[in-house]
Amino acid sequence: MNIQAPVQKAYYLSNDNSTFKSNVRVLDQKEIERYNDTPTALHISGNIYDASSKPNFKTLNKNELLNENIVLDRSKQIEINSTNGSSSSTYNVALRDPLDSDKIITVELTKKTIDKLKEKFNDQDENKDPSFFLRDDGILRLNGKAEEYVASWLNDITNKRNYSEADGNGDGKISNTESLELNAGFENVIEYNYLSNKITDANRGVTNSYASLKDTAGYEVVNDEVKKEAHINVLTSINFEDSIEKELNNTINMDEDLDGTITAKEGFEDQFGENYLDLIQTSMQRGHDAYLLDNPEENIKNKLQYRGRDKDEIDKIAAQREEEILPISDISEANISKKRILNVAFSNLLDLKA
Repeated sequence: MNIQAPVQKAYYLSNDNSTFKSNVRVLDQKEIERYNDTPTALHISGNIYDASSKPNFKTLNKNELLNENIVLDRSKQIEINSTNGSSSSTYNVALRDPLDSDKIITVELTKKTIDKLKEKFNDQDENKDPSFFLRDDGILRLNGKAEEYVASWLNDITNKRNYSEADGNGDGKISNTESLELNAGFENVIEYNYLSNKITDANRGVTNSYASLKDTAGYEVVNDEVKKEAHINVLTSINFEDSIEKELNNTINMDEDLDGTITAKEGFEDQFGENYLDLIQTSMQRGHDAYLLDNPEENIKNKLQYRGRDKDEIDKIAAQREEEILPISDISEANISKKRILNVAFSNLLDLKA
């Protein structure tokens, strides 16, 4: 029987992000062979959202929870649907306002979201104060660490990402035009070391999170049929929902370890699927191959070199592609995709043909 050996991937995920620029040098033959035989070290760095600073609520006991007067606010309640459009079973959830602990507010969370929260925050010890208290009126009252965690994300979405102010007409939904007022963008970090046509280690990161979408250099409408690989390294925002409650559910489910941060890894995997690393590496290699084709003098066989993109270069590319960039004033409800807003100033993944 012919048994095939497992195929070694062209990259591995690395947590060491300290090698860029410092390793640039001429190599001897042994070093060249070692680099060529070693898969690319791929780094994913930065946080897209950070709500790790949580409110410090007093944990309530059962008697205090029983005696609370909670009024269910349905004034801006939006039906929460799953990604395939079907309705999900939901809970009316009560918690303290992250900006005013004397005020109790209610939100709608899906059963999927609650189940995930319970996996981390539910305490089965009956002698301890409950983290999830189901009231006789059907409202699920959060308490303790669970309440602080959800409140921190609610504050992040409502205020830091500007959902509250962006909802100009106060209908509880963020229209496509209103979405430009959201602080949900970021800047890309793309850099790598290379030896001839071999990328030895690469960093795909994000920085300057919570950037206003309207202040991004340009936008491009992206249709569903466009290949993911062509866009994973030019994103300046990840998928977002059109209401505070939908985005609260979306964010909690994106936060894999429930630590109060959405890392670049978590954001990219949520948007592009579990093979997001393959997409990043493949697209980055294509861009590098195109760069060497246009700049053969940079294809040096025995020198480890660094390549990245600074702000001046980004601005130059943006100016050259001015006709391809859709001005903010031309964006309308009809021609913008709410969940796919991309910065085209970054062209196709490190395709630095400036």
